[in-house]
Amino acid sequence: GQLTDVQVANNGIGVLVSGSTGTELSRNTITNNDVAVILDSSSDGAIAFNQIVSNMENGIALLGADRNVVAANNMFGNGQYGIYMDITSNENTADYNTVFGHEGADINNADGQPTNVNQNSFGGNNNCGTSTPGGLCR
Repeated sequence: GQLTDVQVANNGIGVLVSGSTGTELSRNTITNNDVAVILDSSSDGAIAFNQIVSNMENGIALLGADRNVVAANNMFGNGQYGIYMDITSNENTADYNTVFGHEGADINNADGQPTNVNQNSFGGNNNCGTSTPGGLCR
């Protein structure tokens, strides 16, 4: 499936992708939701070129999601985390994102677990201020 060039605002969850393979979310504006995007048990998708701003709890959350690409998103002020990947999300790639102004961390891998625990990759081009564990921002 695909969600492209849409404005999503003022919802509990802006976009929920659950049990999906190959879903693409691109060029969307996602604002003023509780959580902007949740990928739950979904794989081999892409979240790219989105504007994700002023969501209350989190920007992008990957929960049990594998082999997805999170790239070139602009994110600011989305509550606790800009990009969050839980401990059961494996082999995902996040790179070329601009992520600032989050209360806990701009990027969080499995609540601070080293990236070799779940084989997530954060490239060297994420422009962000804070990460858990440290070192995921340039």
